Amino acid sequence: MNKRICLIAIALIAMTAAGLQGIGEETRPAAKGKWDVAITVPRPPRRGKSQKPSIAHLWLPKGLGKIRGLILAGKIRLESQICNDPVIRKAAADKRLGIVYFEPHFNAVFSYATTDSENDLEKALSELAKKTGRPELGCVPWITMGHSTGGIFCRNVAFWKPQRVIGVIHIMSGNFQDHIQDKSRSLAGVPFLAINGEFEDCGPAGGDIGRGLRAAYSLHPDNKKKRNQTQWILIRTQMIARRRKNPDNLMSLVVHRESGHVSWSDDMTALTAQFIRSAADARIPESDSDGKAIIACRKLTAKDGWLSDADIKAPKFKPAPHGQYKGDKTLAFWHVDKAMAQAVEKYHNRGWKDADPTAGQPADKRYMPPKMLQDEIDSKGTK
Repeated sequence: MNKRICLIAIALIAMTAAGLQGIGEETRPAAKGKWDVAITVPRPPRRGKSQKPSIAHLWLPKGLGKIRGLILAGKIRLESQICNDPVIRKAAADKRLGIVYFEPHFNAVFSYATTDSENDLEKALSELAKKTGRPELGCVPWITMGHSTGGIFCRNVAFWKPQRVIGVIHIMSGNFQDHIQDKSRSLAGVPFLAINGEFEDCGPAGGDIGRGLRAAYSLHPDNKKKRNQTQWILIRTQMIARRRKNPDNLMSLVVHRESGHVSWSDDMTALTAQFIRSAADARIPESDSDGKAIIACRKLTAKDGWLSDADIKAPKFKPAPHGQYKGDKTLAFWHVDKAMAQAVEKYHNRGWKDADPTAGQPADKRYMPPKMLQDEIDSKGTK
């Protein structure tokens, strides 16, 4: 990512104050692709100035009866492409999921403690339910998805209402320690898929171009811009640290080979589609919504899924069900089912040109985030 895009991401993170405009009809053209309904959603002021509202676009699979869940995403960069992809929509249709896409993002950090973002989301879904005559849209659970800054949105929605989140799709994002609204909350029990580029050139905190962490996690310490693996390695440390504190942090990481911060591919689409299918099967209750009561997801623990070696580029242990995994369970990623675990393994096993710069380090150093990237989630007192 170049300097201009990094500055844009930083500016998006700064959106924190309350929105001023209400929800209503929208007459502007829909986002690229086919959508069924559009409404407006307020956006927080930016740098003290009010902003035009976001547009919430809704896609619904045809002829399948009641919707069982929604995929929620907002425009940063990759979300529109993913939401409009026929492979993703086929997976959504197969599981009777709709898609809601906010353009621009109504609150990319979902700062529910300091703005009305949670009320804006609930009102938007209620308005979509009324406009479509589908009351279940206000009650069904969600898969949250976000790229870059949008990763904060997708995980903060899950912090806010973990029982309503089927799963989180966290794309080329990181900095788990930032924008936590309530440190007493946890993501435990929510399937969480992170996808990060092998060679991202922006982030995490302390790891931007020209900063110290770049040299520490590169095979080319004399050139901080050359095939640098800082981002995926450091989000791995953050995810494993969470899992070591609480194994029910159901987290897994995919490293997008030979790719950066804004790359995507058919392989990533296929893995995302598989996660949608697997998480929906595991988390959505069998009975349809009556359109009156909120649907809570089925509970999951680490023992319900599969584990795989966190040493992604040189795994020593094969993926296996939790009880049969032969490696250290505290140094393993979690997958919702066999299909997801094997799909990730198949992709990662195609080989790598560059080794993991941390190979050979003791586990406590290799999988422990630097102090500036540590957080207090899942410490004593976490909900």
